[in-house]
Amino acid sequence: QPQACIDPVVCGAAIVNSLQTLVSRSIPSSANGVVTVAQFHAGERDNVIPDVATLGGTIRDVDASVFTTIQRRFREVVAGTCRAYGCTGEVDIKSQYPFVDNHTEQVEVVERCASKLSGPVALKTTAEGLPMMGAEDFSFFLKERPGCFFFLGTQELLLRGLSAYEGSEDTPRSNCMCHGTSYDFNDNALPRAVLMLLRIVEDRLDVALYAQDEVLDGPDLDSGRVASPQEKR
Repeated sequence: QPQACIDPVVCGAAIVNSLQTLVSRSIPSSANGVVTVAQFHAGERDNVIPDVATLGGTIRDVDASVFTTIQRRFREVVAGTCRAYGCTGEVDIKSQYPFVDNHTEQVEVVERCASKLSGPVALKTTAEGLPMMGAEDFSFFLKERPGCFFFLGTQELLLRGLSAYEGSEDTPRSNCMCHGTSYDFNDNALPRAVLMLLRIVEDRLDVALYAQDEVLDGPDLDSGRVASPQEKR
């Protein structure tokens, strides 16, 4: 007798559909925002309509005013939809991460240092694909100190073999997204990361420490002796 009950599953499904309009109809097309429902939990039996449905997800933005609008419309949509289906709803929005906002001077440092890498570890900076909607711990550091969050990129065809060792299999590595179920860290990106961070240190301290070939070939490491920065200058 489903007609004798209030069905939270049907109501929850309607809420999921309605929330998809928040970005397209509540914020300007020039702004950036994401509203994703990633969890829907309801019921335990095939023949029992449950009392409760619980939805979970994430909101992403790069503008505090956009977040304010999404929060307001989110609550209005949930409340209105619940009323239409005879349900009641509770909304709990936790603001966990501020958006990543790089500082101009530090971006210039990254661009300058990236231009110094060549050959198989060469880098070309680009703003393609920005802004991104990722949530990142580094955003908290940027609220306290100037900085720049950047991606190295793996480019497996260029980096292949850089982290190979005797007896290892030199096979192409995965470039899967880090939040994917098939993610596998690509060790071949490590030399590029080391060199990039080294160049940033050199830029910050105005010193010259190690040449690129010294890092990639690692003669001092092979001999069990690490040269001091004074010896390398």
